[in-house]
Amino acid sequence: MPGLLTPNMAQPGEKPPTFFGAYYEWMQSPLPDWDDVAWLRSNWDGPFMVKGVSRVDDAKRVVDLGATALSVSNHGGNNLDGTPAPIRALPAVVDAVGDQIEVLLDGGVRRGSDVVKALALGARAVMIGRAYLWGLAAEGQAGVENVLDVLRGGIDSALLALGRSDVSELERSDVVAPMTSFEGWVSESRRHRHWRGTRHRRGDRRCSCERRLPSDRGRSLSRHSRGPVRAGDVGRPRRRRGPPR
Repeated sequence: MPGLLTPNMAQPGEKPPTFFGAYYEWMQSPLPDWDDVAWLRSNWDGPFMVKGVSRVDDAKRVVDLGATALSVSNHGGNNLDGTPAPIRALPAVVDAVGDQIEVLLDGGVRRGSDVVKALALGARAVMIGRAYLWGLAAEGQAGVENVLDVLRGGIDSALLALGRSDVSELERSDVVAPMTSFEGWVSESRRHRHWRGTRHRRGDRRCSCERRLPSDRGRSLSRHSRGPVRAGDVGRPRRRRGPPR
């Protein structure tokens, strides 16, 4: 890498810096702040998205700056490895600003079912991060197309298991998760509290979210107890059930 240059970082009339030279300069640069975001927005009147939002107050500030979209993301935990996963922060951000700005999710999307979870929790779309790069490295354009096909197939399978015909039909109740998973829109209670705010006991026949879901294993699945989609599964490999072969 000693001979690797960065022509896009060269000043007019000067030689391009080396990769490590450019990296060092970048590391010494002052961190951007909200004034920098406002300056960028003032110089561009087209689509404008701010990435890296995981707090409600920051999301509201993005709206005030005139952005057209924001991405709920922790940058892969590169800055702080204890940052909550984006899927946990998503619902509160959507509730706060989802009617004023497009909310996307970035981080932990590895399967089509991850896309379904994010959309059910209020995201308008997701960004798949490095997944397409794996396909690109393996087989170029055909590899990228294969990655997209795999994700699309996973979306269709998850929708089928949930009894949905389109992503527009997804609801928060399609995601089964501990009640403390999404701070800001679910509270603790000895009695089960529906995400829409109606209180009822688990197993109450009048509860609409106790309706049974079809299963590819030939049994019924309750929304409360178990189901094909769990929020905590985002980014985790599936565990094969049954005895080892």
